[in-house]
Amino acid sequence: MRTNLLAAVCLAVLSASAAADNLKVPADFVTIGDAVAAAQDGDTITVSKGTYLEAVSISVPNVKLVGKKAVIDAEYAAPCLELLADGISVTGFTLVNGTDGVFASGAGISISKCDVFSCSDDGIEAEGALVIISKNTVVGCNGSGIVHLHSLVGASLIEKNTCHNNAGHGIEFIGDDSVLSKNDCTGNEGIGISVDVQSLSIEGKLPVNQPVLLEKNDCTGNEDDGMQVLNSTQSAVTIDGNDLSGNCDHGLDVDGESFVITKNDCNDNRDDGMHLVAGASQVSKNTASDNEGQGIFLGAIVLLGPGDGGFGFGSGNDNTVEDNTCKDNAGDGIQLGVGDGNSIVDNTCTGNLDDGIDVDDTQSDGTLVEDNTCNDNGHEGIDNSGTGSTITGNKCKKNGHGIGPDIAGLGDSGLGTVATFTDNVFDTGGETEPSRLDDGVATGL
Repeated sequence: MRTNLLAAVCLAVLSASAAADNLKVPADFVTIGDAVAAAQDGDTITVSKGTYLEAVSISVPNVKLVGKKAVIDAEYAAPCLELLADGISVTGFTLVNGTDGVFASGAGISISKCDVFSCSDDGIEAEGALVIISKNTVVGCNGSGIVHLHSLVGASLIEKNTCHNNAGHGIEFIGDDSVLSKNDCTGNEGIGISVDVQSLSIEGKLPVNQPVLLEKNDCTGNEDDGMQVLNSTQSAVTIDGNDLSGNCDHGLDVDGESFVITKNDCNDNRDDGMHLVAGASQVSKNTASDNEGQGIFLGAIVLLGPGDGGFGFGSGNDNTVEDNTCKDNAGDGIQLGVGDGNSIVDNTCTGNLDDGIDVDDTQSDGTLVEDNTCNDNGHEGIDNSGTGSTITGNKCKKNGHGIGPDIAGLGDSGLGTVATFTDNVFDTGGETEPSRLDDGVATGL
Protein backbone atom coordinates (compact mmCIF):
# COMPACT_ATOMS: atom_id res chain seq x y z
CA MET A 1 0.00 0.00 0.00
CA ARG A 2 2.84 2.40 0.94
CA THR A 3 4.61 1.66 -2.34
CA ASN A 4 1.45 2.32 -4.35
CA LEU A 5 0.83 5.63 -2.53
CA LEU A 6 4.40 6.79 -3.16
CA ALA A 7 4.10 5.89 -6.82
CA ALA A 8 0.85 7.87 -7.10
CA VAL A 9 2.41 10.94 -5.47
CA CYS A 10 5.43 10.77 -7.76
CA LEU A 11 3.19 10.45 -10.81
CA ALA A 12 1.15 13.50 -9.74
CA VAL A 13 4.31 15.57 -9.23
CA LEU A 14 5.69 14.52 -12.59
CA SER A 15 2.38 15.34 -14.30
CA ALA A 16 2.21 18.80 -12.70
CA SER A 17 5.81 19.48 -13.68
CA ALA A 18 5.17 18.41 -17.25
CA ALA A 19 2.13 20.64 -17.43
CA ALA A 20 3.84 23.76 -16.09
CA ASP A 21 7.52 23.95 -16.98
CA ASN A 22 9.38 27.26 -16.75
CA LEU A 23 11.47 27.75 -19.88
CA LYS A 24 14.12 30.46 -19.54
CA VAL A 25 15.57 32.68 -22.26
CA PRO A 26 18.51 32.94 -22.75
CA ALA A 27 19.55 30.57 -19.92
CA ASP A 28 17.83 27.51 -21.43
CA PHE A 29 17.09 28.72 -24.96
CA VAL A 30 19.01 31.27 -27.03
CA THR A 31 15.91 32.77 -28.66
CA ILE A 32 12.30 33.24 -27.64
CA GLY A 33 11.29 31.31 -30.75
CA ASP A 34 13.33 28.31 -29.59
CA ALA A 35 11.57 28.35 -26.22
CA VAL A 36 8.19 28.59 -27.90
CA ALA A 37 8.99 25.60 -30.11
CA ALA A 38 9.68 23.54 -26.98
CA ALA A 39 6.71 24.80 -24.96
CA GLN A 40 3.68 22.73 -24.10
CA ASP A 41 0.19 23.62 -22.89
CA GLY A 42 0.45 25.59 -19.63
CA ASP A 43 4.19 26.29 -19.70
CA THR A 44 5.76 29.60 -18.67
CA ILE A 45 8.46 31.24 -20.78
CA THR A 46 10.53 33.80 -18.87
CA VAL A 47 12.62 36.15 -21.00
CA SER A 48 15.45 38.04 -19.32
CA LYS A 49 16.75 41.52 -20.07
CA GLY A 50 18.04 42.07 -23.59
CA THR A 51 16.99 42.93 -27.12
CA TYR A 52 15.72 40.06 -29.22
CA LEU A 53 15.68 40.60 -32.99
CA GLU A 54 12.89 38.21 -33.87
CA ALA A 55 9.18 37.93 -34.53
CA VAL A 56 7.54 35.41 -32.21
CA SER A 57 4.48 33.31 -33.05
CA ILE A 58 2.78 31.19 -30.35
CA SER A 59 0.19 28.56 -31.25
CA VAL A 60 0.31 26.50 -28.03
CA PRO A 61 -2.60 27.21 -25.66
CA ASN A 62 -2.25 28.59 -22.13
CA VAL A 63 1.39 29.60 -22.47
CA LYS A 64 2.53 32.40 -20.16
CA LEU A 65 5.14 34.70 -21.71
CA VAL A 66 6.83 36.87 -19.10
CA GLY A 67 9.31 39.62 -19.94
CA LYS A 68 11.95 40.83 -17.51
CA LYS A 69 12.98 44.10 -19.18
CA ALA A 70 13.06 42.25 -22.50
CA VAL A 71 12.75 44.03 -25.87
CA ILE A 72 11.42 42.35 -29.00
CA ASP A 73 12.39 44.13 -32.22
CA ALA A 74 10.66 42.57 -35.24
CA GLU A 75 12.43 44.90 -37.70
CA TYR A 76 9.05 45.44 -39.45
CA ALA A 77 9.03 41.85 -40.77
CA ALA A 78 5.87 40.74 -38.88
CA PRO A 79 4.07 41.35 -35.58
CA CYS A 80 6.49 41.31 -32.67
CA LEU A 81 4.16 38.79 -31.01
CA GLU A 82 1.54 36.67 -32.75
CA LEU A 83 -0.79 34.83 -30.35
CA LEU A 84 -2.80 32.15 -32.14
CA ALA A 85 -4.23 29.94 -29.38
CA ASP A 86 -6.60 30.31 -26.44
CA GLY A 87 -5.48 31.23 -22.95
CA ILE A 88 -2.14 32.81 -23.80
CA SER A 89 -0.92 35.61 -21.51
CA VAL A 90 1.83 38.13 -22.21
CA THR A 91 3.25 40.62 -19.74
CA GLY A 92 6.26 42.87 -19.25
CA PHE A 93 7.71 43.35 -22.76
CA THR A 94 8.83 46.31 -24.82
CA LEU A 95 7.74 45.71 -28.42
CA VAL A 96 9.18 47.83 -31.22
CA ASN A 97 9.25 47.97 -35.00
CA GLY A 98 6.62 45.36 -35.69
CA THR A 99 3.87 45.43 -38.28
CA ASP A 100 1.74 45.12 -35.12
CA GLY A 101 3.19 45.06 -31.65
CA VAL A 102 0.82 42.19 -30.79
CA PHE A 103 -1.66 40.35 -32.99
CA ALA A 104 -3.90 37.95 -31.05
CA SER A 105 -6.76 35.67 -32.04
CA GLY A 106 -8.65 33.50 -29.60
CA ALA A 107 -10.41 33.38 -26.24
CA GLY A 108 -9.03 34.07 -22.80
CA ILE A 109 -6.00 36.04 -24.00
CA SER A 110 -4.34 38.54 -21.65
CA ILE A 111 -1.93 41.30 -22.73
CA SER A 112 -0.64 43.47 -19.89
CA LYS A 113 2.14 45.85 -18.88
CA CYS A 114 3.72 46.00 -22.33
CA ASP A 115 5.21 49.09 -23.99
CA VAL A 116 4.63 49.24 -27.75
CA PHE A 117 6.39 51.75 -30.01
CA SER A 118 6.75 52.58 -33.68
CA CYS A 119 4.75 49.80 -35.32
CA SER A 120 3.86 50.17 -38.98
CA ASP A 121 0.22 49.27 -38.25
CA ASP A 122 -1.61 48.86 -34.92
CA GLY A 123 0.04 48.64 -31.53
CA ILE A 124 -2.14 45.82 -30.16
CA GLU A 125 -4.77 44.02 -32.25
CA ALA A 126 -6.91 41.28 -30.71
CA GLU A 127 -9.79 39.23 -32.14
CA GLY A 128 -11.97 37.01 -29.96
CA ALA A 129 -13.44 37.40 -26.49
CA LEU A 130 -12.66 37.06 -22.81
CA VAL A 131 -9.73 39.26 -23.79
CA ILE A 132 -8.00 41.40 -21.16
CA ILE A 133 -5.84 44.28 -22.44
CA SER A 134 -4.55 46.09 -19.38
CA LYS A 135 -1.90 48.62 -18.35
CA ASN A 136 -0.13 48.80 -21.70
CA THR A 137 1.45 51.87 -23.28
CA VAL A 138 1.18 52.31 -27.04
CA VAL A 139 2.88 55.32 -28.61
CA GLY A 140 3.71 56.43 -32.14
CA CYS A 141 2.19 53.60 -34.18
CA ASN A 142 1.10 54.15 -37.76
CA GLY A 143 -2.34 52.63 -37.13
CA SER A 144 -4.45 52.67 -33.99
CA GLY A 145 -3.08 52.13 -30.52
CA ILE A 146 -5.37 49.23 -29.56
CA VAL A 147 -7.90 47.41 -31.77
CA HIS A 148 -10.30 44.77 -30.42
CA LEU A 149 -12.82 42.86 -32.53
CA HIS A 150 -15.13 41.12 -30.06
CA SER A 151 -16.13 38.04 -32.05
CA LEU A 152 -16.51 35.20 -29.52
CA VAL A 153 -18.65 34.51 -26.46
CA GLY A 154 -17.60 36.23 -23.23
CA ALA A 155 -16.99 39.73 -21.96
CA SER A 156 -13.73 41.55 -22.69
CA LEU A 157 -11.95 44.22 -20.65
CA ILE A 158 -9.76 47.05 -21.96
CA GLU A 159 -8.52 49.06 -18.99
CA LYS A 160 -5.80 51.42 -17.79
CA ASN A 161 -3.97 51.60 -21.10
CA THR A 162 -2.12 54.64 -22.43
CA CYS A 163 -2.45 55.33 -26.17
CA HIS A 164 -0.71 58.53 -27.26
CA ASN A 165 0.24 60.08 -30.58
CA ASN A 166 -0.84 57.26 -32.86
CA ALA A 167 -1.72 57.94 -36.49
CA GLY A 168 -5.10 56.22 -36.15
CA HIS A 169 -7.42 56.07 -33.15
CA GLY A 170 -6.28 55.66 -29.58
CA ILE A 171 -8.57 52.64 -29.09
CA GLU A 172 -10.82 51.09 -31.73
CA PHE A 173 -13.46 48.60 -30.56
CA ILE A 174 -16.00 46.61 -32.62
CA GLY A 175 -18.59 44.38 -30.95
CA ASP A 176 -20.46 44.34 -27.64
CA ASP A 177 -20.28 42.75 -24.15
CA SER A 178 -17.19 44.68 -23.09
CA VAL A 179 -15.86 47.30 -20.68
CA LEU A 180 -13.45 50.10 -21.65
CA SER A 181 -12.32 51.77 -18.44
CA LYS A 182 -9.71 54.27 -17.26
CA ASN A 183 -7.77 54.43 -20.53
CA ASP A 184 -5.67 57.47 -21.43
CA CYS A 185 -6.15 58.19 -25.15
CA THR A 186 -4.74 61.60 -25.91
CA GLY A 187 -3.05 63.33 -28.81
CA ASN A 188 -3.98 60.77 -31.47
CA GLU A 189 -4.54 61.76 -35.09
CA GLY A 190 -7.88 59.97 -35.16
CA ILE A 191 -10.53 59.56 -32.44
CA GLY A 192 -9.53 59.04 -28.83
CA ILE A 193 -11.84 56.02 -28.44
CA SER A 194 -13.90 54.75 -31.41
CA VAL A 195 -16.65 52.20 -30.68
CA ASP A 196 -18.88 50.44 -33.20
CA VAL A 197 -21.40 48.41 -31.20
CA GLN A 198 -22.32 45.31 -33.18
CA SER A 199 -23.73 41.90 -32.31
CA LEU A 200 -21.20 39.73 -34.10
CA SER A 201 -23.21 36.54 -34.01
CA ILE A 202 -21.62 33.64 -35.89
CA GLU A 203 -24.32 31.23 -37.08
CA GLY A 204 -26.49 32.35 -34.18
CA LYS A 205 -24.00 31.13 -31.57
CA LEU A 206 -23.37 34.48 -29.91
CA PRO A 207 -25.88 36.22 -27.62
CA VAL A 208 -26.95 39.52 -29.13
CA ASN A 209 -27.48 43.00 -27.72
CA GLN A 210 -25.01 42.67 -24.83
CA PRO A 211 -24.09 45.82 -22.83
CA VAL A 212 -21.09 48.07 -23.36
CA LEU A 213 -19.58 50.30 -20.65
CA LEU A 214 -17.26 53.24 -21.35
CA GLU A 215 -16.18 54.80 -18.08
CA LYS A 216 -13.54 57.15 -16.70
CA ASN A 217 -11.48 57.39 -19.87
CA ASP A 218 -9.33 60.42 -20.71
CA CYS A 219 -9.85 61.29 -24.38
CA THR A 220 -8.44 64.79 -24.72
CA GLY A 221 -6.45 66.63 -27.35
CA ASN A 222 -7.19 64.31 -30.29
CA GLU A 223 -7.29 65.46 -33.90
CA ASP A 224 -10.82 64.06 -34.36
CA ASP A 225 -13.57 63.38 -31.78
CA GLY A 226 -12.71 62.60 -28.20
CA MET A 227 -15.08 59.60 -28.27
CA GLN A 228 -17.35 58.31 -31.01
CA VAL A 229 -19.92 55.55 -30.42
CA LEU A 230 -22.12 54.00 -33.13
CA ASN A 231 -24.84 51.63 -31.95
CA SER A 232 -26.84 49.79 -34.60
CA THR A 233 -28.15 47.25 -32.04
CA GLN A 234 -30.42 47.22 -29.00
CA SER A 235 -27.44 46.99 -26.66
CA ALA A 236 -27.47 49.30 -23.65
CA VAL A 237 -24.44 51.59 -23.87
CA THR A 238 -23.31 53.50 -20.78
CA ILE A 239 -20.90 56.44 -21.20
CA ASP A 240 -19.98 57.66 -17.73
CA GLY A 241 -17.39 59.92 -16.16
CA ASN A 242 -15.15 60.43 -19.19
CA ASP A 243 -13.04 63.54 -19.93
CA LEU A 244 -13.72 64.39 -23.59
CA SER A 245 -12.29 67.90 -23.79
CA GLY A 246 -9.96 69.84 -26.03
CA ASN A 247 -10.48 67.80 -29.20
CA CYS A 248 -10.43 69.09 -32.76
CA ASP A 249 -13.96 67.87 -33.54
CA HIS A 250 -16.74 66.87 -31.11
CA GLY A 251 -16.04 65.92 -27.54
CA LEU A 252 -18.61 63.09 -27.69
CA ASP A 253 -20.25 61.92 -30.94
CA VAL A 254 -22.91 59.21 -30.65
CA ASP A 255 -25.30 57.68 -33.16
CA GLY A 256 -27.88 55.12 -32.05
CA GLU A 257 -30.41 54.17 -29.39
CA SER A 258 -30.38 53.30 -25.69
CA PHE A 259 -27.50 55.39 -24.37
CA VAL A 260 -26.99 56.41 -20.77
CA ILE A 261 -24.64 59.41 -20.89
CA THR A 262 -23.73 60.77 -17.47
CA LYS A 263 -21.11 62.89 -15.71
CA ASN A 264 -18.86 63.47 -18.71
CA ASP A 265 -16.75 66.61 -19.25
CA CYS A 266 -17.01 67.82 -22.86
CA ASN A 267 -15.37 71.22 -22.84
CA ASP A 268 -13.18 73.36 -25.13
CA ASN A 269 -13.77 71.29 -28.26
CA ARG A 270 -13.64 72.83 -31.73
CA ASP A 271 -17.14 71.65 -32.61
CA ASP A 272 -20.03 70.53 -30.38
CA GLY A 273 -19.29 69.41 -26.86
CA MET A 274 -21.79 66.56 -27.32
CA HIS A 275 -23.22 65.66 -30.74
CA LEU A 276 -25.99 63.15 -30.07
CA VAL A 277 -27.91 61.49 -32.88
CA ALA A 278 -29.82 59.43 -30.35
CA GLY A 279 -33.12 57.95 -29.30
CA ALA A 280 -34.52 56.60 -26.01
CA SER A 281 -31.45 57.90 -24.18
CA GLN A 282 -30.71 59.56 -20.84
CA VAL A 283 -28.28 62.50 -20.94
CA SER A 284 -27.64 63.87 -17.45
CA LYS A 285 -25.15 65.67 -15.24
CA ASN A 286 -22.68 66.38 -18.03
CA THR A 287 -20.66 69.56 -18.54
CA ALA A 288 -20.45 70.92 -22.09
CA SER A 289 -18.93 74.40 -21.96
CA ASP A 290 -16.58 76.66 -23.94
CA ASN A 291 -17.03 74.68 -27.16
CA GLU A 292 -16.87 76.28 -30.61
CA GLY A 293 -20.17 74.69 -31.65
CA GLN A 294 -23.21 73.82 -29.52
CA GLY A 295 -22.84 72.68 -25.96
CA ILE A 296 -25.19 69.74 -26.58
CA PHE A 297 -26.75 68.96 -29.96
CA LEU A 298 -29.53 66.37 -29.92
CA GLY A 299 -31.36 65.15 -32.99
CA ALA A 300 -31.77 62.62 -35.78
CA ILE A 301 -30.01 62.93 -39.09
CA VAL A 302 -30.41 60.51 -41.99
CA LEU A 303 -26.91 60.12 -43.34
CA LEU A 304 -25.55 58.18 -46.27
CA GLY A 305 -22.43 56.74 -44.74
CA PRO A 306 -19.26 57.34 -42.74
CA GLY A 307 -18.10 60.03 -45.13
CA ASP A 308 -21.08 62.09 -43.98
CA GLY A 309 -20.21 61.65 -40.31
CA GLY A 310 -22.45 58.74 -39.30
CA PHE A 311 -25.24 56.39 -40.25
CA GLY A 312 -28.40 57.88 -38.73
CA PHE A 313 -29.20 55.03 -36.32
CA GLY A 314 -30.62 57.43 -33.73
CA SER A 315 -34.33 58.30 -34.03
CA GLY A 316 -34.07 61.61 -32.16
CA ASN A 317 -37.15 60.63 -30.13
CA ASP A 318 -37.92 60.13 -26.44
CA ASN A 319 -34.65 61.40 -24.98
CA THR A 320 -34.25 63.07 -21.59
CA VAL A 321 -31.63 65.83 -21.28
CA GLU A 322 -31.48 66.69 -17.60
CA ASP A 323 -29.29 68.58 -15.12
CA ASN A 324 -26.48 69.40 -17.57
CA THR A 325 -24.30 72.52 -17.53
CA CYS A 326 -23.79 74.24 -20.89
CA LYS A 327 -21.98 77.55 -20.53
CA ASP A 328 -20.11 79.93 -22.80
CA ASN A 329 -20.41 77.96 -26.02
CA ALA A 330 -20.12 79.68 -29.41
CA GLY A 331 -23.49 78.25 -30.49
CA ASP A 332 -26.51 77.26 -28.41
CA GLY A 333 -26.26 75.81 -24.96
CA ILE A 334 -28.63 72.98 -25.96
CA GLN A 335 -30.01 72.58 -29.46
CA LEU A 336 -32.73 70.08 -30.33
CA GLY A 337 -32.69 69.41 -34.06
CA VAL A 338 -35.31 66.86 -35.10
CA GLY A 339 -37.17 64.54 -32.75
CA ASP A 340 -40.43 63.98 -30.88
CA GLY A 341 -41.24 63.53 -27.21
CA ASN A 342 -37.97 64.86 -25.83
CA SER A 343 -37.56 66.36 -22.35
CA ILE A 344 -35.10 69.17 -21.60
CA VAL A 345 -35.25 69.66 -17.84
CA ASP A 346 -33.24 71.34 -15.06
CA ASN A 347 -30.31 72.38 -17.23
CA THR A 348 -28.11 75.45 -16.78
CA CYS A 349 -27.50 77.18 -20.12
CA THR A 350 -25.80 80.53 -19.57
CA GLY A 351 -23.39 82.79 -21.40
CA ASN A 352 -23.75 81.09 -24.78
CA LEU A 353 -23.31 83.25 -27.87
CA ASP A 354 -26.52 82.00 -29.47
CA ASP A 355 -29.59 80.71 -27.59
CA GLY A 356 -29.66 79.11 -24.20
CA ILE A 357 -32.02 76.36 -25.43
CA ASP A 358 -33.08 76.14 -29.08
CA VAL A 359 -35.84 73.79 -30.21
CA ASP A 360 -34.79 74.30 -33.78
CA ASP A 361 -37.24 72.59 -36.14
CA THR A 362 -40.98 72.34 -36.67
CA GLN A 363 -40.50 68.57 -37.05
CA SER A 364 -39.82 68.41 -33.31
CA ASP A 365 -43.17 67.74 -31.67
CA GLY A 366 -44.18 67.58 -28.03
CA THR A 367 -40.95 68.82 -26.46
CA LEU A 368 -40.94 69.49 -22.72
CA VAL A 369 -38.73 72.44 -21.69
CA GLU A 370 -38.99 72.71 -17.93
CA ASP A 371 -37.18 74.30 -14.97
CA ASN A 372 -34.10 75.37 -16.94
CA THR A 373 -31.95 78.42 -16.21
CA CYS A 374 -31.14 80.29 -19.44
CA ASN A 375 -29.47 83.61 -18.60
CA ASP A 376 -26.95 85.94 -20.25
CA ASN A 377 -27.07 84.30 -23.66
CA GLY A 378 -26.35 86.25 -26.84
CA HIS A 379 -29.75 85.60 -28.43
CA GLU A 380 -32.88 84.10 -26.85
CA GLY A 381 -33.02 82.39 -23.54
CA ILE A 382 -35.38 79.82 -25.08
CA ASP A 383 -36.04 79.78 -28.82
CA ASN A 384 -38.85 77.42 -29.83
CA SER A 385 -39.56 76.47 -33.43
CA GLY A 386 -41.04 73.14 -32.39
CA THR A 387 -44.73 72.29 -32.43
CA GLY A 388 -46.83 71.62 -29.37
CA SER A 389 -44.02 72.40 -26.94
CA THR A 390 -44.57 72.64 -23.20
CA ILE A 391 -42.48 75.45 -21.72
CA THR A 392 -42.83 75.80 -17.97
CA GLY A 393 -40.89 76.93 -14.92
CA ASN A 394 -37.87 78.32 -16.77
CA LYS A 395 -35.75 81.35 -15.83
CA CYS A 396 -34.61 83.52 -18.76
CA LYS A 397 -32.90 86.75 -17.77
CA LYS A 398 -30.48 89.22 -19.33
CA ASN A 399 -30.39 87.57 -22.73
CA GLY A 400 -29.34 89.51 -25.84
CA HIS A 401 -31.62 91.36 -28.25
CA GLY A 402 -33.91 92.06 -25.31
CA ILE A 403 -35.43 88.62 -25.76
CA GLY A 404 -36.40 86.31 -22.97
CA PRO A 405 -38.23 83.28 -24.34
CA ASP A 406 -38.96 83.38 -28.07
CA ILE A 407 -41.56 80.68 -27.71
CA ALA A 408 -42.95 80.69 -31.23
CA GLY A 409 -39.65 80.86 -32.99
CA LEU A 410 -40.07 84.30 -34.56
CA GLY A 411 -36.30 84.57 -34.69
CA ASP A 412 -36.18 81.56 -37.01
CA SER A 413 -39.06 80.16 -39.06
CA GLY A 414 -41.89 81.80 -37.09
CA LEU A 415 -43.78 78.51 -37.21
CA GLY A 416 -43.32 77.25 -33.66
CA THR A 417 -46.30 76.58 -31.39
CA VAL A 418 -46.69 75.86 -27.71
CA ALA A 419 -49.16 73.67 -25.86
CA THR A 420 -48.38 75.20 -22.48
CA PHE A 421 -46.47 78.28 -21.35
CA THR A 422 -46.61 78.71 -17.55
CA ASP A 423 -44.56 79.88 -14.57
CA ASN A 424 -41.62 81.18 -16.58
CA VAL A 425 -39.54 84.13 -15.38
CA PHE A 426 -37.99 86.50 -17.93
CA ASP A 427 -36.93 90.07 -18.34
CA THR A 428 -35.31 92.39 -20.85
CA GLY A 429 -31.66 91.92 -21.56
CA GLY A 430 -30.68 94.23 -24.38
CA GLU A 431 -30.71 97.97 -24.52
CA THR A 432 -32.76 98.46 -27.70
CA GLU A 433 -35.34 95.68 -27.94
CA PRO A 434 -38.16 94.78 -25.57
CA SER A 435 -38.64 91.32 -24.18
CA ARG A 436 -41.25 89.37 -26.09
CA LEU A 437 -43.41 86.30 -25.78
CA ASP A 438 -44.43 86.55 -29.44
CA ASP A 439 -47.96 87.33 -30.46
CA GLY A 440 -51.13 85.52 -29.55
CA VAL A 441 -51.83 84.50 -33.14
CA ALA A 442 -48.51 82.68 -33.48
CA THR A 443 -48.69 80.91 -30.11
CA GLY A 444 -52.42 80.38 -29.82
CA LEU A 445 -52.28 81.74 -26.26
